[in-house]
Amino acid sequence: MSKICQISGKKVQFGNNVSKAINKTKRDGVIVSNGFNPNTKEVINTLVDRSKFDIKFVDLVDYTFPDDYIFSENDAAFVVSLPHYEGSAQDLTSIVHNAKAAGAVTICYVDPSMLGILKTPGSMGFDIVVAEGQSMGSPLSFGGPTVGWFATKKELARLVPGRIIGESRDANHTKTYVMTLRAREQDIRREKASSNICTNQTLNAVGSTIHLSWLGPVSYTHLTLPTKA
Repeated sequence: MSKICQISGKKVQFGNNVSKAINKTKRDGVIVSNGFNPNTKEVINTLVDRSKFDIKFVDLVDYTFPDDYIFSENDAAFVVSLPHYEGSAQDLTSIVHNAKAAGAVTICYVDPSMLGILKTPGSMGFDIVVAEGQSMGSPLSFGGPTVGWFATKKELARLVPGRIIGESRDANHTKTYVMTLRAREQDIRREKASSNICTNQTLNAVGSTIHLSWLGPVSYTHLTLPTKA
């Protein structure tokens, strides 16, 4: 997974990421795991125009996405959550490989609090990874505001709207983070844009960054694991 990411000022939307896949592949088929939160599936049905996109929900088998699922040449995207809504988790590496072999863009919706112990989507080969960042230091606040984040491989970076922050080194060889790409496609592509202009909620993003820096990788793993009584 490339070290290119964006912290969004709003919840990451299903429609935006599927639009990127459709724009890249020029196909209209979308394979969605039925292991999503029911609320998320309602959002999917609301955002996506069924007259233009062929969405197929695939049921889980024994709480996992079927390993033998066959992707077609019309599939633009494969979308799955990790872990699944009822709590099961699986290694999706072989399924991701099959989807990409068929030419589909692979998208994983992950619970960031689980990344301390689960195999990461990047190591499984996913093209796009998105998450709700509320668990990373943002208060519930009666439903918002909160922050979403996503990461993508370098070859898809030009399809990402907004500002992209990349890792670099300064004159003293100290690690720094700089704005590497700013593309407001809403201004230049208009009707072909795959996202809408969103509000700025940088405060939540900064809070999440501080929260993660305080915890560090070791403490984040301990936070994920259940405590003994």
